[in-house]
Amino acid sequence: MPDREQQTRPVFGSYEEAIDFLDRSVNYEQKTDWSYTPAELKLGRIRGLLDHLGTPHREYRSIHIAGTKGKGSTAALLENCLREAGLTTGLFTSPHLLTPRERARVNGENIARDDFRRVMGGMEDYISARRRETGGKPPTYFEIMTALALEYFRRRDVEWAVAEVGMGGRLDSTNVLEPEACVITSIGYDHQDKLGETIAEIAGEKAGILKPGVPVVLGPQRYPEAREVVRQKAADVGCPLTEVGTDIEVTDRRPLTLSGDGAPGWRFSIRFPGDRTQNCTIRLAGQHQVDNAATAAAALEVLRSRRRLDISEEAIEQIGRASCRERV
Repeated sequence: MPDREQQTRPVFGSYEEAIDFLDRSVNYEQKTDWSYTPAELKLGRIRGLLDHLGTPHREYRSIHIAGTKGKGSTAALLENCLREAGLTTGLFTSPHLLTPRERARVNGENIARDDFRRVMGGMEDYISARRRETGGKPPTYFEIMTALALEYFRRRDVEWAVAEVGMGGRLDSTNVLEPEACVITSIGYDHQDKLGETIAEIAGEKAGILKPGVPVVLGPQRYPEAREVVRQKAADVGCPLTEVGTDIEVTDRRPLTLSGDGAPGWRFSIRFPGDRTQNCTIRLAGQHQVDNAATAAAALEVLRSRRRLDISEEAIEQIGRASCRERV
């Protein structure tokens, strides 16, 4: 890894010590009795931590993804396609299944235990000072993990990072990103005690990631009111909006059998503006994964057409095609 990482003072003698330090933070993923308000979820905390690290999130390009369903799959498909195109990629997702190291990946690999320890060590003094000032309160677990991932991406010289919102969007720690594009996948009823009782309220929280002038891709929506909320928000802040199902269409979706283990998959076509059509194949079960893949492809096409991403039309066809080969 680059010299700047090696210069981080060894605050923690082991990965386990770093995890113990992290586990002493407030973890809203394991609590229910907290208030989803700007007073509770202060973006100033994550900004302060990132400022302490030297604003690492400004040293590479990023794509920010919110939604109720499909945001994890869409994020993974985007990262995979960017990596297959030869770019150095970072992927931030949550929650983790087995280890927090899953949340920060570079080129498809979890952050190593020693790298985790080193990056956490670079934040220890700042976090400890905030804990003393607040009597052991935030920065939260998610804020710390967000900062750790964004700093790790810088240390690994990532070119493009794909970041998935933890919950909502407007008040999520990832909303400090300054992305090249935003993506909103299918919106439904989730975290109603925090995000709102209605689809319109929930959609408003998800649409909180939109930034002035930053293009946004909206995936297929089950609820018309969700689509209208995002449309209005995009108009209000001046975001060029591309909708899958309207501006970009999925056609000719067909199930297929794949070689090897016979895993399920789909073959389909995507029609882009200008009547350009691309054929794609994914190795994922469920028709909803076709929508996720089309949303990812739409985001790449928007970035390509706006000259924010140097990627070929052919590369976009590789959405989800890693290890995906049709049986002849």
